[in-house]
Amino acid sequence: ALETVYPEYEWTQEIVRAKTPRKRWSDLRIQRQIFDEIAADSNIMYAKDWSKLTYQDVVKKGKGAWSVLQYYPSLFCALEAIYPEHKQEINSARSKAPQNHWAELPNTKKFVDQLGRLLAVEHDEDWYRVSILQLKQISGGSALLKKYNSLHKILQAVYPNKKWDKKKFQS
Repeated sequence: ALETVYPEYEWTQEIVRAKTPRKRWSDLRIQRQIFDEIAADSNIMYAKDWSKLTYQDVVKKGKGAWSVLQYYPSLFCALEAIYPEHKQEINSARSKAPQNHWAELPNTKKFVDQLGRLLAVEHDEDWYRVSILQLKQISGGSALLKKYNSLHKILQAVYPNKKWDKKKFQS
């Protein structure tokens, strides 16, 4: 069909069906390249300037940004991984989640799903090895712990149909 409408172009199956390899987005060099472009387009001169952008802003501005952000539980976790030399400055630039953000279960579920990817949780049993300290080190983790008091209660809320053994969780 494309050949008929645009005969002046060469339409091979490789061109039409080209797809970016999934592993591309996990490469820190590629992630940094994408975020450097977003920074240039957004006049971000210092690491603290990232606080001017929301998650949605980053997704809209950068080709591939959404795919990169799927590897992290938050924008600031992504920034800390992509720019480790600026971790402290990025950490101090974090803004709080909007009021009642964690009251909405879909936000908590998204966080838990991304946390699971970040910490290589492949099976339910893997959650028992996640420590409170690990959870607190992730942007949003401390706020969730304030609301739910434990990883056990967070997982009960997000996955109510699963049975969790409270005794197996790390403290």
